[in-house]
Amino acid sequence: MANVHSMFSRTKQKNGFNQWLIHVEFICSHQKCRENALAFSLLEIAPNRYHRHTRTPHHKILQIVDCPTITPSVLMQLKIKQLQKQKQEQKLAGATSTTHTKVSAAHIRLQKDITELELPQTIKIDFPNPANLFQFNIAIRPSEGYYKSGTFRFTVDIGENFPIDPPRIKCTQKIYHPNIDLEGNVCLNILREDWSPVLSLNSVLLGLNFLFLEPNPNDPLNKDAANMLVKNNPVFTRNVRLAMKGLYFDGEQYDRVV
Repeated sequence: MANVHSMFSRTKQKNGFNQWLIHVEFICSHQKCRENALAFSLLEIAPNRYHRHTRTPHHKILQIVDCPTITPSVLMQLKIKQLQKQKQEQKLAGATSTTHTKVSAAHIRLQKDITELELPQTIKIDFPNPANLFQFNIAIRPSEGYYKSGTFRFTVDIGENFPIDPPRIKCTQKIYHPNIDLEGNVCLNILREDWSPVLSLNSVLLGLNFLFLEPNPNDPLNKDAANMLVKNNPVFTRNVRLAMKGLYFDGEQYDRVV
């Protein structure tokens, strides 16, 4: 389709005088489109675009040329509409840029933390999807203490607001532990009120490992286990061994971890 350049004028008469005049350079080979262009008022024409008849690239207004006889009020209204559109586009672009910046900052920090990991042999880390560093699994196998020889598995979920927000860690097994409830929620102070962006992923994993070496009865999620640890240590030790073998006691079936 060959493009045809045409110049149109739109003039409104009032008391024999031109109230305003606008020139638009319209490019289209469709006669009907050129006729329709005259039917639209100035304020219905979006800046540098015309979509009333079709959305193909060949049908559009190339430019709007100011005419000396155009009234200031009409020109001002057109400029206001242009500014409103520009502000809306800038707002959308700014929101997109902010989101990308947050994600990028979290990814850079996470990469740094992972490369600086210095974990003992009792902690293993696994990335099911190597392309996704934000979700991974860890396994803790204590070499001493109440939970010696057990293998305890956790999922780690890093949010896009990391390190402002702490990692989310959950145990995938039902275990008997003062600081881990039967749903797998973990009570570790540095994952809650004591979290700080300066803390590294290495610190978090070492803190989680320490819970199996020194369970904390003063900040429990499983209060029954915490009370037993304080008041009757031999029974607590027995319950830990029974739970690690996947046995049923006190109304709960535990997962085997040995």
